[in-house]
Amino acid sequence: MVARRRVIDWEEKRIIEGTLIEGKTLKEISSQGEYERHKYQRNNAMKALRGYLLKLLKKNESQV
Repeated sequence: MVARRRVIDWEEKRIIEGTLIEGKTLKEISSQGEYERHKYQRNNAMKALRGYLLKLLKKNESQV
């Protein structure tokens, strides 16, 4: 859902799913030489997700 709404892109979605949902480490998901890039992407994706969720919470609180 968040990738479709363009909060994060599809590669970031794959990284988040692999690390948080499947329980793999980032090194297991990353190809050789891509670990640092994926680490940076994961951090940015988590920031975007936090912001998006906070925005949704504030919107829901104002409707109540």
